[in-house]
Amino acid sequence: MTKLKLLALGMLIATSASVAHAESNLTLGAGVGVVEHPYKDYDSDVYPIPVIAYESENFWFRGLGGGYYLWNDNTDKLSIMAYWSPMYFKPGDSDDHQLRRPGQA
Repeated sequence: MTKLKLLALGMLIATSASVAHAESNLTLGAGVGVVEHPYKDYDSDVYPIPVIAYESENFWFRGLGGGYYLWNDNTDKLSIMAYWSPMYFKPGDSDDHQLRRPGQA
């Protein structure tokens, strides 16, 4: 599937809908993530991604990340956060025999 088709599919799927009513702190949707790896003979990865946005007085979640508010008032916010990134390298996923050999520089 070409990048343009994947992008178009992602745009169509990434429509989100608010749950309950307009003042809700929860938004749900779906999206598609494509990871292009910079390694030789390494295929792209396509991930379905649930799009969840939620914010409360103490916690928040947006996309692939979330956090806990240490300080949260009308003018300032301070939080501890974590995000997931689907970028990695596994030698066994490459079609290049030199990249598949462990311990070779």
